[in-house]
Amino acid sequence: MKSAKWPCPNSNFRDTFIFKKIMPTLMMRSRGIILSIACVCVLLITLAYGNCTSTAETSQSVERYGVDTPRQLPRLEVNVTLNETMVQSGLTIMVDVVVTAQGTPVEGAYVEFWLSQEGGLFTPANTTTDAQGKARSILRTPISQVTLVCTVSVNAAKEGYDSAMNTAEFTLLPLPKIELSASSNLTQMYNNQSAEITVYVTYQGTPVKNATVRVGLGMGLKQTGEEYFQPNNGTTDADGKFVCVFTPPVVVNATEFGISISGYADGFSENTTYIVIKVLPEVAHDNNQNTQKTPDYGIYWLILILVLVSVANLIRKSVSGHQKER
Repeated sequence: MKSAKWPCPNSNFRDTFIFKKIMPTLMMRSRGIILSIACVCVLLITLAYGNCTSTAETSQSVERYGVDTPRQLPRLEVNVTLNETMVQSGLTIMVDVVVTAQGTPVEGAYVEFWLSQEGGLFTPANTTTDAQGKARSILRTPISQVTLVCTVSVNAAKEGYDSAMNTAEFTLLPLPKIELSASSNLTQMYNNQSAEITVYVTYQGTPVKNATVRVGLGMGLKQTGEEYFQPNNGTTDADGKFVCVFTPPVVVNATEFGISISGYADGFSENTTYIVIKVLPEVAHDNNQNTQKTPDYGIYWLILILVLVSVANLIRKSVSGHQKER
């Protein structure tokens, strides 16, 4: 039996088939494999280089700082103390601050103060610490009508340190209210009359001197008609007394005027009181401001009749006497 022979009729055909058909196919497949192997090699080399760099940096960090962590700035510590824990509205309170770092006073630290309640005023509002790490500010407390718990906050900062903040609390007490009492020598008057209004300002029965008093028309916060009072504002004397004169506007009907009287003084909160005066349209002519009465003309008529009767009797008697003489 004869052995099988290559189907190509000659060697040229065989070479052409191998190099043009088979070899390109093998090379296409090999190229993808080679590219994959090259990518894997590059990735491995990159990872190896990164690990070497990280190890070198870590080694340098350890050699420089002695720890295997990034360097941290020292942190400031702020201690805040108040000379009062309960203070009345409008008064002052002292705020003392000590700034340290790891137990050592820090000089030249920038310190800033602020208050949780609006209306407070720090003097100064910001400053720097001295050689002992100390700073101080005086707080003028705000005015409040109720008791409040307020917080003083202090922030400290300096280059080369982590900033820090601390707080301290105090109780804010409301101002005591002054007491007002007012009266008028007239509760009912006429258009052309004037009433004298007397105001007393006291606190717990003690007169308050130099308290400011303001007088006007109105029953609410809004006051008008201050031109009807002389004076419409002033201060109390040593007895806590203030006096003004009310001359009402002209009315055509009986009208009740509400007179608002407000007063305040240093160390006290404002207070208000009211009185009411009725004004009548009738005109009075008595300078002593007494009510003028309507004259009783019946009495005048009676007197006139009696006079006429007496005159008539005299005439009749006179005529009768002349007739007798004849």
